[in-house]
Amino acid sequence: MKSYFRYWGKAKKPLEVDYCANILGDDEVAGKHHITTQDLKEKVRKNKWTKVVKGGSYVSYHLLADHSLDVAAVADQWWKNSVGIRRGFIHATGLSEEQVYAWVMFFIGLHDLGRLDIRFQMKSPQTVEQLQTDVFAALKPIDNHYDHGSYGYKWCVWEINDYGFDYLTEDDALPWMRQVAEHHGKIPECDEPQAPAFVSNEVRQQDKQARAQWIQALNQLFLHRSEQSLSDVSQTMPSMLAGFCSVCDWIGSSKYFPYQNAVDETLSTEQNLNSYFASRGEIAEQALNAFGVLSQKVKQCLSGSHPRGLDFEQGIKPYIDWFDLFHAETPFMQIKEFNAEETTPIQKLFLGLPAGNNHAFFNEVGEVKVSDPSDIAITLFNQNSNAPGFSGKQKAGLRGPTPINTLIKRETLRKTVWVNVLHHEFINQLYPAGNNKPVWVDPIIEPDKLENYIKKHQTKKEGKGSKTVICPRDRICSRTILVAGVN
Repeated sequence: MKSYFRYWGKAKKPLEVDYCANILGDDEVAGKHHITTQDLKEKVRKNKWTKVVKGGSYVSYHLLADHSLDVAAVADQWWKNSVGIRRGFIHATGLSEEQVYAWVMFFIGLHDLGRLDIRFQMKSPQTVEQLQTDVFAALKPIDNHYDHGSYGYKWCVWEINDYGFDYLTEDDALPWMRQVAEHHGKIPECDEPQAPAFVSNEVRQQDKQARAQWIQALNQLFLHRSEQSLSDVSQTMPSMLAGFCSVCDWIGSSKYFPYQNAVDETLSTEQNLNSYFASRGEIAEQALNAFGVLSQKVKQCLSGSHPRGLDFEQGIKPYIDWFDLFHAETPFMQIKEFNAEETTPIQKLFLGLPAGNNHAFFNEVGEVKVSDPSDIAITLFNQNSNAPGFSGKQKAGLRGPTPINTLIKRETLRKTVWVNVLHHEFINQLYPAGNNKPVWVDPIIEPDKLENYIKKHQTKKEGKGSKTVICPRDRICSRTILVAGVN
């Protein structure tokens, strides 16, 4: 059995274990922990503890490997259910979807690497006594100020030569590791880690071996499936990884993931990990929905006359590409064929951001270029609605210098969107003919081609000395053009 199976990732506190295990009576539990029976009852009520059936087994800890894969399962389901998440990571790294998925999952699996250290493990001595009986007797109380996030990064920096990374890509791996190591909000430093005091070299080497073995296990589980290795790590690290990992860890640590402390010794290590990871997918999706991270299934969101389920999906299918921010031919609110001397920098979309090299508002130069796609889409919409010329010399917006958009609000976001969308009857009154495609899908005719287009579509009114030319609705022209003429 691999050494990392001897390490816990989540553990119940002794008071909860003694109460829920249902071996001692309430008075005995209270006396053992030096509190009153009334205080115990209050803790039980507040934390909603429940006892197991008399004689039943109580699972008091969760293996580090299993907790790490719980968090990875959340990331996996979020990835599968969110086009925005997938495209954000793909856009930030320049990798294929299969490649970036493998690296994101690999590093999220490493977010708690720092827990493979006896100092963290001794935060629950009773659990170490069960998992590492052979060394527990020689261990002494250890300083509980150990920060597993910071140390996970530090150990990676100082031990990376032993983990299997190619020496040419070691420096590329560290920024990824730093992102996941700060999942509790503290940015880790890379100073040399201090070895645990009053601990034998045998225990220190066991910790180091567990860290190296866990990295190789995740390598097999995620990287090999996409035919990648530790020498293929991308030089471009997605800055959204830190926040993504933090939310996944928060959800993966919730009550939706029951503790499991048994390893099927009839299976190989790889089979154990594969089987466990696959079993947590459904739980992870339920948790994501419960926390409101995933939108509810379309068929469950609306009632009444609104399209639902497959009808809705089929109805929007012809228009999905219109709203794809990175579509190869018709990117959302962008004219791909437009020839400009210079590409407009993305900073122009965001109020108050510098356009030069001094990116003072960001941690790293160029970080704004990997902005979240959803933010870019919203800002594009706002920019095109209010200042399409990207110039302060022009009128600021369609409704004046300080435009205000008024929306009807309903009890949910989806219903709010629906009640603010024009229905077909009203649209048909405004646009009785044509397909009404947006201008980035079917662009307005260029000025140098307009004259020929007008001549082609001229019509002469009976008994009049002028010609009326109407720009057809399917060209998204919003006005009638009058061209003076002589009989």
